[in-house]
Amino acid sequence: MGQNNQLYHFLLERTRLLTEQWYEALDKDNSSGVYASDDPEVVEMVKNQNYEFHLRFCRVFDESCSKDEFLSAFNKWIHETSREEEHQHTPTHLILREFFNNQEQYLDYIQEFVKTSKETYSQETINGWNRKIIETFNRVILAFSKESYKYAEERLAAQKDMIHELSSPIISLSEELALLPLVGDIDTDRAQKVMENTLQQCSDQ
Repeated sequence: MGQNNQLYHFLLERTRLLTEQWYEALDKDNSSGVYASDDPEVVEMVKNQNYEFHLRFCRVFDESCSKDEFLSAFNKWIHETSREEEHQHTPTHLILREFFNNQEQYLDYIQEFVKTSKETYSQETINGWNRKIIETFNRVILAFSKESYKYAEERLAAQKDMIHELSSPIISLSEELALLPLVGDIDTDRAQKVMENTLQQCSDQ
């Protein structure tokens, strides 16, 4: 078994422990959103998400796992977790803080692996492992931030469309006559939405 695979199995055996240690050390008093919840279902959800993260992350040292397989599995986790409602209501800086806390866990476990192993590893090998952890975390954090921002923009656009529809209701007065009350400023974007919504409502009614 190669050195990377030895490290992979060492970390894989500790994935559940990584999650429990992380949640135990979580600063819940200075957190909000998903990390401050005392709802048992939310707590269980965030622990499971963290555990799934570790199952995927430690495979960065799995010599049988190709780069494409690794990224594909992680992209699915990123897509699902970043769009989860509780995370959407959690400040970004707190999410980043917990990514960094998890990164520190891995760097500490590298040291433990080296100290407890019967083999001797060169400093170059150890530095390579540390660098791989940091680089991979950077990639995951960037991808998570992009996906979270993209989803937030989609939600915002949908909310704006709904507001535009509600802000230009057609009041039918007769079969051939209707009233369109307009309140507030009308910019180019809103004017276009009002026209589209008005024509659609007139057609429908």
